Amino acid sequence: MKRSYICSLLLCLIISSCTYFINTIDDGEYNVTGIDKDNFSILFSHNINGETHPCGCRHHPLGGLPQVAGVFHEVRKNSDTLYVDSGDTFFASSSIPKTLEKSLSFTARNLAKGLGLLKLAYMLPGEQDLAMGWDFLKELQEKNNFAYLISNPSSSFPLKYKKFAILEKGPHKIFIIGLADPNIFEGKYRGAFNSPFSAINSIRKELVKAGYKKDSPFHRLIALTNSGMDVDTEIAKRFKELDWIIGSHSQSFTKDPVEEGKTKMVQVLSRNHYIGEIQISLDSDKSKDSFTIHETRDEKAKLLEPNPFREFLTTHKEQLSKVQLEEQNAMTVHSTGAQKFNTATSCIECHQAQADHWEQTPHSIAYLTLVKAQEENNLACIKCHSLGLNSLNGFVKAKDIVHFEETDEQKLKKLKDDYMKEIKASFLDFNSVRRLPPKSIQNISKRWQELDKRKGVTHNFANVQCLNCHDKHLEHPFSTSEVEAAPKAKYEAMKTKCLNCHDPDQSIEWYNGKELNESKFIEQMKKVSCPKD
Repeated sequence: MKRSYICSLLLCLIISSCTYFINTIDDGEYNVTGIDKDNFSILFSHNINGETHPCGCRHHPLGGLPQVAGVFHEVRKNSDTLYVDSGDTFFASSSIPKTLEKSLSFTARNLAKGLGLLKLAYMLPGEQDLAMGWDFLKELQEKNNFAYLISNPSSSFPLKYKKFAILEKGPHKIFIIGLADPNIFEGKYRGAFNSPFSAINSIRKELVKAGYKKDSPFHRLIALTNSGMDVDTEIAKRFKELDWIIGSHSQSFTKDPVEEGKTKMVQVLSRNHYIGEIQISLDSDKSKDSFTIHETRDEKAKLLEPNPFREFLTTHKEQLSKVQLEEQNAMTVHSTGAQKFNTATSCIECHQAQADHWEQTPHSIAYLTLVKAQEENNLACIKCHSLGLNSLNGFVKAKDIVHFEETDEQKLKKLKDDYMKEIKASFLDFNSVRRLPPKSIQNISKRWQELDKRKGVTHNFANVQCLNCHDKHLEHPFSTSEVEAAPKAKYEAMKTKCLNCHDPDQSIEWYNGKELNESKFIEQMKKVSCPKD
């Protein structure tokens, strides 16, 4: 309790000391905020997809609240800032399974709290943010003191909102609007928004009434959107006054602004891997405005010391793990008697050369990455670090990732607890699985196999194994119906399986933006390909 109190106090003091605004006047439909310093920047994020921290398995981890806090702290040393978000923030999809509602909503609440502590001022909700409905968004707003920015609401829009925001210093006025696209929302939510195109004229009139002058060299007009880059381009063509569009939804990566007329359009991908910054020139030359991308690498967290978000995340992970276990314990799993997948140990009996190679790859101990990152109960992560999740031939709950010979429930519970304690005590003496030498990986892999023999393990579905890549009949090698696929078909099937986990978020070095670099993929696949018999 004491540590948590000190952390919260430090966080409030550190963050609140970063930005000083003269005043904020609530004028009902919009806010007017004064800028104190001579430099001003708009910091923005989008498509965070419910991520509070990197999952721990990326080759070059990016993102995370401590890292974002470090970036913000550095920018705010010399500049007043406004932090905005253009949506798809709290959840990774627009619909979430009932079985995961508790853990995903718990994470969304903590993410909203973290963004609030980072001084999120305005947010344009996206389709994914409505995964838990309007009441959930209302709760997040009330508890975290940011405003939804909606300039094209219909009469049925159910939340408190601001139509636009104004920031001013002397003759300078920066107007910010939010344009939601009803076409991206599910049908039951679509009616809450008017078309951004049909709303342009009424928005123009309201801006003029609030003091906006499109020909003034001291005025800026900036829009948050969630339509994707193609629709943003059309908005820029019809709303020519716009100086900047901060977009989302298409998860584009604009190293330089994409220009349409005088409008500059920017996005910075997803999951807080990057933070965008628009630096507003507070003189009479708008052309001096500039755009910077901040990569949120691990070391950025050190820019703010002490960084209270570290403890914030530690507490979050501990609490989330308990929620996930409770959630999974509530799942009803009926035994079907289905035959289980053959795990790696059964393949080793006949394929020793392939086993020797596999044991030296990070795949063979991939699950330890999750254990080290305190994510061993996170099913969203486990699916790419195991074999057979949610399959009748595999497992459903995190606690059932290892199956034992023991059948007595009390003894089995103790056995599982002792097994995981030994994993944590004996197998985590490393910084990164990927950085371990092959022989060190093999040593851990073999010791793990020895542990399984000692504990009477029948099936260990942890780690990326033979059947994650190879399609084999459950009766292999005794099946008489197996047909060898043609090389091209085999390659395409393998590629699909690899890319299910190694997507642009997890393996950014495999891609050019969102497009797969085929030669890079082949290079990576060769590293884990088994030797021929």
